[in-house]
Amino acid sequence: MCVREKIISYIFFERGTSIIFSRRFLGRRRRSRPAVHHLNFSPSLRFRLQSSSCRLPFHSVPRAQLHESSPPSSSTSPLSTTPSAAAASPEASSKAAMGWAARFLTAVSFLAAGVLFAPDALRLSGSSDGGGTAAAARLVHLLAFATAWGAGLWVTFIGGIVMFKYLPRHQFGSLQGKMFPAYFMLISACSVISVAAFAYLHPWKTASTIERYQLGFLLSALGCNLSNLLVFTPMTVEMMMKRHKMEKDLGIGSEVGYSKNVETAKRSPALAAMNRKFGMIHGLSSLANILSFGSLAMHSWYLSSKLDL
Repeated sequence: MCVREKIISYIFFERGTSIIFSRRFLGRRRRSRPAVHHLNFSPSLRFRLQSSSCRLPFHSVPRAQLHESSPPSSSTSPLSTTPSAAAASPEASSKAAMGWAARFLTAVSFLAAGVLFAPDALRLSGSSDGGGTAAAARLVHLLAFATAWGAGLWVTFIGGIVMFKYLPRHQFGSLQGKMFPAYFMLISACSVISVAAFAYLHPWKTASTIERYQLGFLLSALGCNLSNLLVFTPMTVEMMMKRHKMEKDLGIGSEVGYSKNVETAKRSPALAAMNRKFGMIHGLSSLANILSFGSLAMHSWYLSSKLDL
């Protein structure tokens, strides 16, 4: 190693992260002495210095450019993961699917084990209402109704409010844009199952007036859920993404709450118009969701009157 390389190696890599460096260290002679540069060396710059020749005029490289290249690191922070690295591999997706299937089968196993503690609930023989088929229909109806009502209670009155209070607004909106289609698909499927099971247990021709009302409540919940799943939610998500883009151009959206949006809308007519459109579509979606929840809540009174605990 030449003397010049030893001096540079000592200065750069053994004297800490902050030095005063000049072109004089490179042995260049000019009439006018260049300005002295104060450089703060990061790990990326250390890697660049180690992999570069000692004749590289580091002082002539812009300071911002020095920090562009970073050394390859064996341990990458999860917060700085690139989109390609963050994308789930087929193996990871299959493992996630297997995990979901394992949890589902565990729940079904517990459900089946419950028969051991209530064998009379099946009514396999000697029953006038269809025996085991009717018992299975009652169980399916109860589970589907409970799932739909519980999911509506959590998403409408607990989960959404808590996320809105503590998440940045754009992050909250992106999460809702992914969660609501799955939510409405779940409760729509549960509503279809509830309607089918209740209609099997109480055919329209032989059903009483109260039972026909209950079937109407279930059909109302199903209609509201399907309208949200197929119409209002896609429109709301599309409008939300357009508003997010507009807000990013205005420099807002990373805050919690609507305060900056309201203030900026007073100065931006385009954002104010977008807020009105989004509010109208979002309001219709919320109204359909509340009507569905209310219809299920009215059916819950009917179910409670049939329980003999």
